[in-house]
Amino acid sequence: MCYFIHAALLGEVKDTDLNAINSKHKLHISKGTKHELKEALLNANWNFRVTDDLCDCKSEIGGGDPSSAQVCELASIIAEISSLPEAKRLSLCKAWAGKSCKSEHSFKLSEIKLNDLISAIEPDTLYTLMLKS
Repeated sequence: MCYFIHAALLGEVKDTDLNAINSKHKLHISKGTKHELKEALLNANWNFRVTDDLCDCKSEIGGGDPSSAQVCELASIIAEISSLPEAKRLSLCKAWAGKSCKSEHSFKLSEIKLNDLISAIEPDTLYTLMLKS
């Protein structure tokens, strides 16, 4: 079994805006609800995968180094997405294929150090970031 990193963006974000952000990066974010993300995790559906890697077991995301390239890239994507007026929430998790998240945490983006959070995400935990205050 392997870990996979998933994310879902809630909000009426225009596809063209989200595609423009995703096209600049190796990582990518998909639109969806927290519920859709949870269903995808249980069904081993890859619609919300953040990376294109074979698996994310050795990903820098959740690896403890807030200055690592992958953590910085994901933080940059989230910052760009949060600047879109329609973006509301982003749910992010690192979970085993076919398993649900065991716990959930919510944070206001304005009240956290994003790189620290991304580097410290725990497996099988769903993090929801409120993008607007």
